[in-house]
Amino acid sequence: MVSAIKNGTALRRTVLACSYLITIAFSIKALKEPDVWWQIRTGEWILEHHQVPVSDVFSYTQSGNEWINIKWGFEVIAALISKIVGPESICFLQAFVSCLIFYFLLKTTKLIFKSAQPEVICSDNKSYAGAVFVSFILAVLAIEYRMNSRPEMISHLFTVLFVYIIVHYRSDPSKKIFLLIPLQMVWANMHEAYGAGIIIQILFLTAAILERWWLKDHSITNRKKFILRPFIVLILSIAAMAINPNGIRLITRPLSIFGQVLQNKYTTELLPVSSPAYWQKEAYLALLILLLVISGLFFLRRDKKKSLAVKLIESFGAGHLFLLIAFLYLALTAYRNIVFLILVLFPFLVVSVYRFITWLNTKTKGRLSISSAKSALTIGLIGIVFYALIVSNTYYETTESRDRFGAEITAIGHPTGAADYILQQNLSRKKCFSDYLTSSYLLWRLQPDFKTFIDLRDLDVFSPAFFSQYLYATSNPYAFHSLDSVYRFDYAVLYRQELPTLHKYLYNDSIYALTYLDAVAAVYQKTDSFSRKDIFSMPSPPRFLHLQNLSREF
Repeated sequence: MVSAIKNGTALRRTVLACSYLITIAFSIKALKEPDVWWQIRTGEWILEHHQVPVSDVFSYTQSGNEWINIKWGFEVIAALISKIVGPESICFLQAFVSCLIFYFLLKTTKLIFKSAQPEVICSDNKSYAGAVFVSFILAVLAIEYRMNSRPEMISHLFTVLFVYIIVHYRSDPSKKIFLLIPLQMVWANMHEAYGAGIIIQILFLTAAILERWWLKDHSITNRKKFILRPFIVLILSIAAMAINPNGIRLITRPLSIFGQVLQNKYTTELLPVSSPAYWQKEAYLALLILLLVISGLFFLRRDKKKSLAVKLIESFGAGHLFLLIAFLYLALTAYRNIVFLILVLFPFLVVSVYRFITWLNTKTKGRLSISSAKSALTIGLIGIVFYALIVSNTYYETTESRDRFGAEITAIGHPTGAADYILQQNLSRKKCFSDYLTSSYLLWRLQPDFKTFIDLRDLDVFSPAFFSQYLYATSNPYAFHSLDSVYRFDYAVLYRQELPTLHKYLYNDSIYALTYLDAVAAVYQKTDSFSRKDIFSMPSPPRFLHLQNLSREF
């Protein structure tokens, strides 16, 4: 034990233990995302019918129209978890994936760190351990908002995994790079961001060619198979994307998906950097991390014989630098894509923080340096306090987040009460105008009878023109009546905190009556007459008052 403390083993283990503990704590959240319900429902449909739907089977407005469902693999996994231990347990899949992400981030960081700081042995340096922990805290605070049991966790994991395999190939050109082919095939059946795998390969292959041309004395890039293998892997990876229910169409699908992201501005998570809603806590943290990384370049050792560009390429590799620029652009296009930038920045961040720590120690002549034992104790205490803040929900309350710790499904955010009412009134088979946010839960809960008007499958199923028609109808009574005349709704379910104009109109309308209301959703049913006998109507006068009026007449 004493030797472990002296050689820094205890410090490294403390950093890892605290980091994984905080990662798991941030992953275990109450299920609040409405998307998960249609994904579970789709997975259940696939397991029941033993096929992946290629046309819409869940709405009555787009029924039979083409549906290219890429997330089917994740949906099946989610459905199996839901069936065995309940949908609230999908957060444990997020915890497992998050730990894998951090594991491969650390492995990639060590490879890059040794290139940038060859004179330092990472495993025996307490400054390195401190840099990893500081970098982890900054990174996890910037990405925890997307650690929410959604299928994009797969793209986060595969992005980190692809970068690790290719960076490892740069220092050790082995046949392990061929693993990218089956991984690309799996990715293309799990999440629509699978095109990022091809982009990563292209960027690193281009970088390898440039390095061979520019750094002619580089021992690795002069090897015969160094460029040939990645080129073969790239071609076979593109071909592997065709192994899916939609065939070769998925090879060009990433171009359409990117176009969809630029068109789809119906949710805050897809808003670009130009939107005020983009600038939330995570955006500012990403900006801070980027500034720290750029500042770290000033600590790069100068070499009169080599330019800064050459030094950067030798230290980090041109591929990783290209990837940073590409993912910076990706992060600027949508708020949810900030995570990808942070994952790519992490190794750079560790190097920058390490250099800042060593520079500070040099300037202070080691007066700020503490022993490995004290460092382990300090990091351990910080980790425990941080963990306690998360599991007690103090962190979420302080940051005014909608997240809550715990594997559970909260009534707030899901129209559970409205679903119960619809079942009690036998309305499942009748035609419902359900809004964008409530429809997915109703689709899962009221299966197999319930069909949606619109749901969170977005532009994969519903066209931009249909979205515009929907949005116009929610803000204009005449447009809603026009839709009603076409689809002949029997009732409407609206999210309580959205669509105030439509709420006001239906409440005051003579055809619809408000028959159910709770903190999450409202149900408006069509009536046969103009009488408004809903839950907000004036009660009938007491009988004794009626008799008293009769006595006055006599």
